[in-house]
Amino acid sequence: MKFIKLIVLLWISISCIESTAQSRLSIGPKIGVQFSYAVYWEFYEPYPFNRFDKNGGVNYGRTDDQPRMLFGTFIQYALSSSERVHLSSEFLFSQRAYSQSQSAPNSKIKYIKDYFDIPISFKFKVFRNPKNGIFLESGVVQSFILSEQTDFSNPIDASDEYNGRRSRANEREVNLFAFRGGAGYKFRAVDAAVYFQRDKHYSYLNGGVRYHIKL
Repeated sequence: MKFIKLIVLLWISISCIESTAQSRLSIGPKIGVQFSYAVYWEFYEPYPFNRFDKNGGVNYGRTDDQPRMLFGTFIQYALSSSERVHLSSEFLFSQRAYSQSQSAPNSKIKYIKDYFDIPISFKFKVFRNPKNGIFLESGVVQSFILSEQTDFSNPIDASDEYNGRRSRANEREVNLFAFRGGAGYKFRAVDAAVYFQRDKHYSYLNGGVRYHIKL
């Protein structure tokens, strides 16, 4: 909650500055897709069970990553009159989804987790053209879990032991803090970008399109 309060205070301060300056503020919708790559196998204990520390395949199964949609809104402020450097925040609904194979034949666990993400980042335009051009972006992401769903293809996997492991895994994964970096291209009021993101549980590759509305 402290992170959310900090973001709110930041944008209130920027809005106050905007009231006495030429408009550098823009808002708009964003839509995209995200691939989440699980670094840790949640159901193996003792935790943490890092998938890179063990030999995958027959003994430990494998993880199949699944693309999921993300969407929301953003607010952006140009920190310079040339509009080459921006401060940007996004408010997104996103999902982490993947399936984990088990050692038993035809046994698989599918995870779907809903999150509210708040990325905040600095955006730097490579060229001086304020309307079009390539940009680089780097920052952090605070994520808050909203709900989770676990589907078992094998009824044996839905035992009390596995349900206990799932509960403990969710307690460890309430909120996630990530670093991200990416690049994109802006054409007039639309920009598109691709990001790499990493927190203690996942690595991500996500991309999205934003439409800018000048205030």
